[in-house]
Amino acid sequence: PIPPDPLFDPLAGYILRFDPRSGAFVDVFASNATIPDLHRPEGLVFDEDGNLWVTSFRADADDNDKILQLDGTNGQLKRVLPLADPVSQGGLRAYAQAILFGPCGDLYIPITGGDPTTAGEVRRCRTKDLSCKILVPANGTLLAPFYLGFEHTDPSTLEFDR
Repeated sequence: PIPPDPLFDPLAGYILRFDPRSGAFVDVFASNATIPDLHRPEGLVFDEDGNLWVTSFRADADDNDKILQLDGTNGQLKRVLPLADPVSQGGLRAYAQAILFGPCGDLYIPITGGDPTTAGEVRRCRTKDLSCKILVPANGTLLAPFYLGFEHTDPSTLEFDR
C-alpha cells in the first residue's frame, strides 16, 4: 500500500486571499487552524453587511455539514448553520456545495447528499435569525441542485440586484 502523504490532509480547509489587480497571493483569510469547523470549503458568498458565508463539509460521521458565517474583514467565525444532524439521520449527509443570496437578502441553499429526506431540497434562510424554509422539497424534480441563479443575479459577482 502507498503510505499517506503527510502534507495532504483531506479535512483541511483554507480560504485564501489574492490581490484582484495583480493576482498576487495576499494571505490565508481563514483555515481549519483558526476555525476548526472549516473543512473543504466550496461555496463562498458575501452578504450585504460584508460577512462571508461558506459551505463546510463534515469531518467525520459524528460531525455535520454546515454553513459558516465569517466576519468579512478578519475571517473570524460568527455563526454556524448546521444542515442536518448526523445522529438522527443515521449518518446520512445533507450538504451544500454552492450557496447564493437572492431576494430579500435571504441565503438560498441547495441540498445534496445521501439522505433521501433532504437531497434535492432548496432552502431559503434568513440570515438575521438563521431560520430556514424549504422552497423545493426533497424527492422532487431536483436530484442534485447545485448552482442556483436568479433573473437579477450578476453572473460575474453572484450579487443579487435588488
